[in-house]
Amino acid sequence: MHYGYADEENKSFEKSLFRMNTFLIEQANITKDDYILDAGCGVGGSSIFMSKHTGCRATGITLAPRQVESATKSAKSLTLMIK
Repeated sequence: MHYGYADEENKSFEKSLFRMNTFLIEQANITKDDYILDAGCGVGGSSIFMSKHTGCRATGITLAPRQVESATKSAKSLTLMIK
């Protein structure tokens, strides 16, 4: 479970999640040419965010079948929005 990256400017849950994901993108220098692995992805929020904002490819893995189903559905929705 992610709680985000809170700081003086980002105190709400939503803003802290956004900041955490943008921080990861910045620190790893993720670009459209990258292929990332999100191990323990849960419902895929971070990897889907990174794909949406950078154009990178992503694969997520999790042990929970319901999370796989949810992440797959969300990723397919993103793919449909991009095309």
